[in-house]
Amino acid sequence: MHGRALYLLPALFAVAAAGSLTACGGVGSLPGSAATAASQASHGPPPGKLFSWLQPGIDSTHAADNTAEKKLKKSNVAKLKEAWSFATGAQIGNPLVTDGNTAFVDSGDGYLYAVNVATGTQKWRFETYWGDAWASSPAIGGKLVYVPCLVGGNTQQNGLCALDESSGKLKWSYYDDCNCLPPSAVEEGPVVSGSTVVLGYYDRNVYLNYTMVALDSSTGAVLWQVLAGSKSPYGYGLANSTPAIDGGNVFAGTSAGICSYQLANGGVNWCSGPDDGGTAPAVSKGVVYVNTFSHGFYALNESTGAQIWQYTPQAGNGGGYDDPPAVANGTVYFSGIGFNANLYALNASNGTLLYDTSGDGAGAETYSSPSVANGVVYTACSAGLCAFNASNGSLLYSSNGSGSSQGTPAIASGTVYTICGSNDACAYGL
Repeated sequence: MHGRALYLLPALFAVAAAGSLTACGGVGSLPGSAATAASQASHGPPPGKLFSWLQPGIDSTHAADNTAEKKLKKSNVAKLKEAWSFATGAQIGNPLVTDGNTAFVDSGDGYLYAVNVATGTQKWRFETYWGDAWASSPAIGGKLVYVPCLVGGNTQQNGLCALDESSGKLKWSYYDDCNCLPPSAVEEGPVVSGSTVVLGYYDRNVYLNYTMVALDSSTGAVLWQVLAGSKSPYGYGLANSTPAIDGGNVFAGTSAGICSYQLANGGVNWCSGPDDGGTAPAVSKGVVYVNTFSHGFYALNESTGAQIWQYTPQAGNGGGYDDPPAVANGTVYFSGIGFNANLYALNASNGTLLYDTSGDGAGAETYSSPSVANGVVYTACSAGLCAFNASNGSLLYSSNGSGSSQGTPAIASGTVYTICGSNDACAYGL
């Protein structure tokens, strides 16, 4: 096997943090440019109870396999048409998430938008003051939406806001004001599991800065905070990927490799794998699958961190960055990086390459993590949205748009939600 040996992180310091419950942002109407750009097609999602894609990768494991999808399938996905588009005032870099009849769009224009999934029209917007199009995606849990924000527009109060998902009203906010430059900031996350929300936080008030913070999901109270990473050639800190949660443990890319933390108290279980600048985990059936920026792809034992297998893609088309894999039906799917990037499918048990999509042409070059539903793999691609046959990688559909985002598609109740054009969110249905 390749890669470095398993080791236990010798010391991480658990520290207390002071969280603030403060007013943040506000609810308002859609700006004129976006109001006129929202469009409705003749067909929205089907009636009845709608599937919810609550976090990137569906849930806290980020395995991105929607086993409930029955309407979209290999035989009809080529018939997808744009149902609506919703324009924001700046670039969208984050995946969309949905809960029932609402999709949530976090834009670089400094607003989080709640959009009706049937019509593509705005329900409410919340001013995050966050102008970074590549900030971490929002996540939903317990009818709250968690989104990075500048509390009241203050850069020293850079943290997380929790909003009532039906109204957009602020419920609580968390930040740690360091009165310094650069200020404390959300690095990665949030990810939600039960009564806990976890995020990576660049906390300038804490020794060595980069921390994992766990908050009570209902109140924002700090449950624990630990240093995330140990000394390495990359320095101290978190990798650029959202943590995953499974089986009472948090899995996060750090400068010490992938580390496993106890969700209850932040205790470190193990650290393993490459000390890479970008490691993106997903968890399925006792295995942590790790897509790395420059060291290939790893499968680690969820309980011990021991390496099960490792796969290195072809030169110049390595692992992903901020792009966790998808795991479905004994196969793990991940996107390459750089020019001419492909979708890869590996045997989840032993890492054997099943196929890549290099033969599907330039329009199928992947731009995002994959999502899987009912035998079809979806990615953002150079043609906009692409759908592949999960069994053999053949291209079933492309939207013939332009690739502009790393936003991972969400598939819910016969509709695909994704980013279509730099500033626009779109829904595609039959």
